[in-house]
Amino acid sequence: MVTGTIALMLSANPCLGFNDIKTIFKNTAVKIGPYPYTHAGGRSWQTGYGRIDAAAAVQSAMDQSSFTVTINGNTLLQRGESDTYSAI
Repeated sequence: MVTGTIALMLSANPCLGFNDIKTIFKNTAVKIGPYPYTHAGGRSWQTGYGRIDAAAAVQSAMDQSSFTVTINGNTLLQRGESDTYSAI
């Protein structure tokens, strides 16, 4: 589930780095069970930050700033402020 969600997040925004992905997971996780989420920034000893919400994580990745994908000096894909992509 985690790697699949990361793949979807990176397809929505290929400019995300490790820390971006970690922050998105932390901010979009759904708290579960009766566990206290009071350890180190809202973590639970039993469940970490909670259950992954893949839809919210991918949406958050899409909401990040615009990006351009460039390979060997050629711009292949751009994402602007809207939800549209343009292949070049």
